[in-house]
Amino acid sequence: MLGDSDIVRLDHAVAMFGLLGGGVNGDAPAGLQKSRLAVLPGTPHSPVPEPAELLAPVVTAFLDA
Repeated sequence: MLGDSDIVRLDHAVAMFGLLGGGVNGDAPAGLQKSRLAVLPGTPHSPVPEPAELLAPVVTAFLDA
């Protein structure tokens, strides 16, 4: 998870996501991977928990999976 105004570049986060098995076609026979990438709009690196209305659903969906 990162913000779109994060110090971590988006292309770097996408590359790491791919190395962890993400970025595959979920319609493939293997289905969705466990790796997920969330980019929160209008969010810097610190503090990540803001805005909470964006963060809470992402974390809840991940933990429920």
